[in-house]
Amino acid sequence: MDLYRGREHRDGYGRDSYRGGDSYRDREREREIHMKNRTCFNCNGYGHIAKDCSSSGSSFYHPYSGDRGRSRYDYRDRSRDRSRDRSRSRDRSRERRRDRRDRSRSNERPRRRDRSRDRSSERSRRERSRDRSRERSGDRRREKSPRQPSIGSPNRITSH
Repeated sequence: MDLYRGREHRDGYGRDSYRGGDSYRDREREREIHMKNRTCFNCNGYGHIAKDCSSSGSSFYHPYSGDRGRSRYDYRDRSRDRSRDRSRSRDRSRERRRDRRDRSRSNERPRRRDRSRDRSSERSRRERSRDRSRERSGDRRREKSPRQPSIGSPNRITSH
């Protein structure tokens, strides 16, 4: 009793897969369908690509060279463009740095022009607060009772 007659086994070892099956034919069929929809870059025709193009004239595709049809002029242009891009990026980075500096300056507080007036007002403010603190400390001294001189104190006058 063969339950799997005509069907592929679940593990992939059915009759068709063992012999290779239709996988090769399927790939060829897909390639043909795909190629029918392709456009040639040389002649803009359908059904083939530039490599297989039969139209006369120079083609873009050179199968044995790495440049695929680019001329030396193209390479020169590319290197020139690259150097131009580098200089542009340098300019941009300079501009960014300049912008950052300008922004940091604009975030700072505006500087006062008359600093001498500020210094004098700061000095007088400091002096006033010093005077107040002296007054407070003097008040504390007066509130305490006068000290009795100790026996071995140098302030004590002894008579012989």
